[in-house]
Amino acid sequence: MFALLLIILFIAPFVLGGFRLWASALLCLAIAVVSALHCAYAVATQQPLWNINKTHRWLIIPMLSCVFVVAMQDVLKLSASPGATRHALLVTVALTLYAVLLLTYCTSYQRLRALVVLLVITGLVQASYACILVLSPDLPSLVLQWQRNDKAFGSFTYQNFLANYLGLVLSLGVGLIIAQLSTGQNPLSFKRLIQVWLSPKLMIRLALMVMVIALILTRSRMGNAAFFIALALACLLALFFYRKPSKQFKWLIFSFFVLDFILIGALFGVSQVKERLSNTALLFESRDEVLRDAWTLLFEHPFLGHGAGSFYTVFPSVQQGPYSGYYDNAHNDYLQFLIELGWPASIALAVAIGGCLWVSVQVMKKRRTRLYQGLAFGAIAAIIFMLLHASVDYSLQAMANALTFITVLCIGLLCKTLSPPVLARN
Repeated sequence: MFALLLIILFIAPFVLGGFRLWASALLCLAIAVVSALHCAYAVATQQPLWNINKTHRWLIIPMLSCVFVVAMQDVLKLSASPGATRHALLVTVALTLYAVLLLTYCTSYQRLRALVVLLVITGLVQASYACILVLSPDLPSLVLQWQRNDKAFGSFTYQNFLANYLGLVLSLGVGLIIAQLSTGQNPLSFKRLIQVWLSPKLMIRLALMVMVIALILTRSRMGNAAFFIALALACLLALFFYRKPSKQFKWLIFSFFVLDFILIGALFGVSQVKERLSNTALLFESRDEVLRDAWTLLFEHPFLGHGAGSFYTVFPSVQQGPYSGYYDNAHNDYLQFLIELGWPASIALAVAIGGCLWVSVQVMKKRRTRLYQGLAFGAIAAIIFMLLHASVDYSLQAMANALTFITVLCIGLLCKTLSPPVLARN
């Protein structure tokens, strides 16, 4: 079952990020099949259906509350867009089942590490594909002949979706490298140098460099800014909570800001991202007008919302004038969740994210297993990154990004509940 979950996680970005009805329906069907197989296996072996402990409830109970709210919207005909709400109900149920299955089957140190390694491999494939398409404009797109321009899309439909996905995977990748850092002060020798160059740690570091290049090539303003801000904040927490941060940890973080952002960025166009940031003005941005006009929708149906997936239906009623683009989403996940789901369900989701963040901080502070400490660092950076990026975009509306973010939250919880690795005796 665990292998099937990994396959779903690998495939999700390659079906247009799940940001089409058929793509999200395909992912929902895959999760439903795995859930059915899980139930059949549990019944046949007379095992409990779910392996959810007290810590896991930080995530599962809020997600179940969202399922309940969306189901109420559908059953009671409260939605302004019934078809979209019914589809959103299927997606919400699928995401909840995925979280339960992942927490049930990721039961060991080795499986947790395999999960993060798979995400890094998927991010590397996605980043390499995106870079090839941008740097080879004459090469046709291999994914449904999707239209593209000078920005990196990968197999997603929108460059900011790719930026969000890479930011999440990069954060976990940094945590995976931190988990492999040596705590001792080994003298530098030729043999030691060869070991470093042939180690998996260097392979992961090179993969992260490719992902940084793709992140820069997306030209995403908040995507780039949020990743390095999140990484900096997570580093401050690590320096505060780690008892004795090694020199390798400090050099690793230094290399990300100097080597990746400055040197690689200079080669692949970080100046264009900085130019977009400096030229950003409210006079030419219509997103602030969308937020201003949509604000009134928050108080029309505060308890159960207007219906999941109904933003594009209800927003024209409060739109005060034409904008420079078509807005079928709010470009602010906070606002969109509040409008569509209402305040109680949105607060429940906030509690879930805050709870997972708190658990990850406690893991960084108290656990001594290096993998759990490192991945807790990665989960913290990824959560902060998503909290920042969600303020200006709607990446959680893409099912691949939602699956990846739920995986991040699960990793933060698993780092607290899993046992240390069993060391073989000589």
